[in-house]
Amino acid sequence: MIASKKITHRFFKSYFLFILLIATLANGNASANTSLFKTESLQALIDVATKNKTTLVLKTNSQYLVSKPLRITCSIEGNGATVTVNSDAVVGVEISSNNLVINSLNISGARLKMIDLKANNVTISRCHFSTKSYFVLLRIGGHNTKLLNSTLENYYKSRFQYAIKSQDKIPINGLVVENCKIYGGVYMENLTKNKYGGYSFRENSFEVNYSHAVQNINNQHDGFRFAGIDGITFLDNIINFKDVNRGFKFTDAEAGLKGRTQSNNPTTNILFSGNKITSVSKNGKQLFDFYDGTAIASISNNIISSKGHTTIFEDKTTMSLPSSRKLIVSKNKIYFDFRICYYRGATKKTQLKNNVSISFIDNDFFYTGNVQASSKIQRSGSNKDFKLEYLIYVRSLNNFEFVSNRLNTDSPANSFSNSRVIFINDVSKSNVENNKISGGISFQKEGVNDDLRFVNNTIDEISLPTVIDLKSSQKNIKLDNHISFEGNQVKMKSKNIKIINSSSESTMMKANKISY
Repeated sequence: MIASKKITHRFFKSYFLFILLIATLANGNASANTSLFKTESLQALIDVATKNKTTLVLKTNSQYLVSKPLRITCSIEGNGATVTVNSDAVVGVEISSNNLVINSLNISGARLKMIDLKANNVTISRCHFSTKSYFVLLRIGGHNTKLLNSTLENYYKSRFQYAIKSQDKIPINGLVVENCKIYGGVYMENLTKNKYGGYSFRENSFEVNYSHAVQNINNQHDGFRFAGIDGITFLDNIINFKDVNRGFKFTDAEAGLKGRTQSNNPTTNILFSGNKITSVSKNGKQLFDFYDGTAIASISNNIISSKGHTTIFEDKTTMSLPSSRKLIVSKNKIYFDFRICYYRGATKKTQLKNNVSISFIDNDFFYTGNVQASSKIQRSGSNKDFKLEYLIYVRSLNNFEFVSNRLNTDSPANSFSNSRVIFINDVSKSNVENNKISGGISFQKEGVNDDLRFVNNTIDEISLPTVIDLKSSQKNIKLDNHISFEGNQVKMKSKNIKIINSSSESTMMKANKISY
């Protein structure tokens, strides 16, 4: 009977010296003291530990050369040991038993393709995994996986490059990635109608770099992608993107399926807080893409720096969701060079079955582009230009809130004084309050009771004909009904500038301070 719950190298050599000697001699190495073993040696160690239900403890900084796929079925205390995979199998290492802890183990090799985690409740701690031979490094098909204090590096340079990916058609519950250094993207999907999720990314360093790839807007070279996931948290991470199409893409379980009118399983309960996110892209699309059904998302207390993306936040969903949709962007510092937001609830507001709202609260926006030179941009793979018509465009919603935000540019000459910075189209209730901006806004009324509060704002400078451009596609709508313009401070370049394009301007103005 074995007294200890751990099998050490010394213990193994004492009881299984014959096996090791045969394996060593068969591999052309006659030294019994060598630290370099072949497949049979390490697999035999694992098999014995598994049989005895013990943790395998490897010799400090020992090395193992694996020429066949390795199957890990026991917990391992690696003590810095290195496993070099010399096999062309797609799955070079398989982790296939539940409730394992793998600690301080390095797995790499020029021929290593993928590590396949197929078990539940596995913890990987202080490990280093690396590949350059396959588009997925760590494939996860087990629930409640923890990656702690580890390094994952995927340097594959042909098409996609994922450090972590879910197994096809096997969604998982529970993923914790904490205090890790990760090179490569993350792709997790749930293609069922059931709820899966609960993913936490905390205090990690991520880098996703597609500068080696052909630049095309249709490549889908995204940093992170989540489909049909309920519960995604990013806390206090440092995330760097280089030449990605999108930084983050969130979809429902059936993204892109034609003919749908209902989003059956939207990604929801998304939280970003305390992160530093930086992206520089030659061919960027959306930095955050909430595509084909994203329900609830909160982006707060982050520092976001974007260069080369057409939009920071975008949701062009036109189909109905089984629940409310809400995007909250609050207390961030956001550096951008083109457009902040494009958010659409439906083709028309009357089509909404559940409440759809978006809020921008207490953000600092820093424009780093050139207002005149950046009026439009081109993207490889697209036959149309992207035009900078508005910084924020919202359409067909129940509620829009833009409160206590500050729009900053690097110089007065680079201001938006001659631009409509916000376009509100077909929104039931809009509150624009206590902001510091330049330029004006557009408000398109498509419902008789569409309401706009423009209150206590400071407009540094405006050279447009009107502060608020009122319009409608409906002939029977009275434009200036339900409009409040109170307590604002407006600096106009000309005394010919009006508050609104309406004959009843004076009736809706209260306690405003106008200067020239």
